[in-house]
Amino acid sequence: MPMINWHIVPTKEEFLAGSPIENDLYFIADTHEIYRGSESYTQSVITYDGELPQNPAVNKLYVHSGDLSCRIYNGTSWGEIIRPVITTINAGAMNPVSSDAVIAYVAQEIAKITGSSGGVVTNITWDDANQILDVFKGETKESITLDGLGVSLQLTSGNLQLLDASGNAIGDPVSLDTDRFITGGEYDPNTKTIVLYFDGKTGDESTDKISIPVGDLVDTYTAGNTSSVNMSVSENQFTATVRISVESGNALELKDDGLFVTVPDVSNKISKVSGATAGNLPVLTADGSLEDSGVAIADVGQPQIFTGNDTPEAAVGSGTARKGDFCIITKAIGSTNKTTATLYLYNGTSWAPADTNYDAANVFLATDIVTTVALPGVELVNGRATLPTAGKSVKEVLEMLLTVSEDPEIVQPSITITCPQAGAHEVGTTITPTYNATLEAGSYEFGPATGVTASAWNVQDSDSHALTTNSGSFDAFQVIDTTNYTITATATYNDGATPLTSDGKDYAEGKIAAGSKSGTTEAITGYRAAFYGTVNDANATIDSALIRALTGKTEKAVAAGDTFEIKIPTGAKMVIVAIPVTATKNTLSSVTDVNGLGVDVLSTFALSQVAVFGAEGYGSINYNVYVAKMAFANDVANTYIAKV
Repeated sequence: MPMINWHIVPTKEEFLAGSPIENDLYFIADTHEIYRGSESYTQSVITYDGELPQNPAVNKLYVHSGDLSCRIYNGTSWGEIIRPVITTINAGAMNPVSSDAVIAYVAQEIAKITGSSGGVVTNITWDDANQILDVFKGETKESITLDGLGVSLQLTSGNLQLLDASGNAIGDPVSLDTDRFITGGEYDPNTKTIVLYFDGKTGDESTDKISIPVGDLVDTYTAGNTSSVNMSVSENQFTATVRISVESGNALELKDDGLFVTVPDVSNKISKVSGATAGNLPVLTADGSLEDSGVAIADVGQPQIFTGNDTPEAAVGSGTARKGDFCIITKAIGSTNKTTATLYLYNGTSWAPADTNYDAANVFLATDIVTTVALPGVELVNGRATLPTAGKSVKEVLEMLLTVSEDPEIVQPSITITCPQAGAHEVGTTITPTYNATLEAGSYEFGPATGVTASAWNVQDSDSHALTTNSGSFDAFQVIDTTNYTITATATYNDGATPLTSDGKDYAEGKIAAGSKSGTTEAITGYRAAFYGTVNDANATIDSALIRALTGKTEKAVAAGDTFEIKIPTGAKMVIVAIPVTATKNTLSSVTDVNGLGVDVLSTFALSQVAVFGAEGYGSINYNVYVAKMAFANDVANTYIAKV
């Protein structure tokens, strides 16, 4: 809703000289008019040309600027108030006439007088009181009544009537009941209202007036808050926000379509019983509701309780037992300080013990028991032993005889760590070491699970690198002659659960205490491989490249007693065996010719030293190289067995 401002302007002249604001209200003090912007809201007569307006206002007069006809619209149809002006006055004519017609009509009437009696007209006067035109010829006066010519208006009971000089009605009366005109207005500072008058009177003497509260014309709002609603105003729009208490138990909630209260389920709730009698017992009906039983609590027989140390019948004695009565019979257990207490119930005809009283834990032995049978933990003397059973329950005696308590075997936590790359690698090989460590939680022989878990990991390799996860990998490195690389994982763990003995009792002293355990992988080490094989060129240069290209190669360091099976194909001209000088045994002790009846042919090999590189071109060391050259290419495949 747009804001509407209103103004009181002292004079119409001042209003017309200004620039009214569209949609603002203006109250003109001297003419008692109301304007919205430059549009008059108190204008009762509207002029138009041509055809009647298409969207006329209800109960306003519409006057045609050409023929001066006047019409009024009642909301559904037009009514004719004043007919069009005519230029000739005729007897019985109902239309208004023009001034030219009046002049012609009056001149005609005067001509009748002057022509009928002769003489000269010396004066003409209008008798306003009697609505008569007087024509003088010297001292002679003749009066002309202008019948048919409207000369006056008469307002009777809201009807406006046009009259001629003789008082005859001209045309139809105009009803002014539905067309009211503001004739005055003022501002009442006491009531803060604008008062508009319609009957020409002002102040308290007027009974036909309306009051407009100024607040209704001013679009200014403020919003207040209560404990349950927050109000706000923004851009002329009110917003109300319901406040819902956050106190526990509040069932009210806000949903998309409004406030919602969950209807509680009362299907299992007890409601009041109408017409109840104080002191009576309530009972359930078949549908689950309550009603008054009609029985007073005082009238219900309470169960009797009898006591004795013989039988229930003896305890009742001369009394009378009723169904539902109780009897407690107590008896001493031998010479101990314990007693039995048996509860009996009366079923209406006899007494019977309550079964719930019987259990091995509350049945006691009165005396010690003598045994002649060897039992766990019991030593026979002269073939017999006395068991201390007096005052013990059957359960305690059985546990004493059948249960032997043993302390559990405790297995402490340990670390298992693996490294797939662990082991010997040829010097020069590049390795990326990975690992996986597991904390073994340990165990208790008789349970429960130890519950030991790792709370932190510290994993270090022998090159002083560290990680904090139980699995992962370290940076790649190249294996050298002195490599001895390991990974050690340490896990910190919590206290374990308390172990149990064989008979299910706590064994607190065996509990695994919080601490840490470590584990280390096998080492990654380096070795220099031995090489062996044949070449077909007797003049080939014996160097590192040729030796490393031989088909035979060891996968570990050379040791005393190792043998190499050398396949000698046809066409071969040299047999070569190369052993690193760093090996614990670096010379050959024999070379057996398999096809030559097992003869040792080591003497046919010449020994020299050649520098041979490691894998991936790693630094060279000297090798003892044995070479046997053949005078002719081998013509029959053979095998040599070289032994270190």
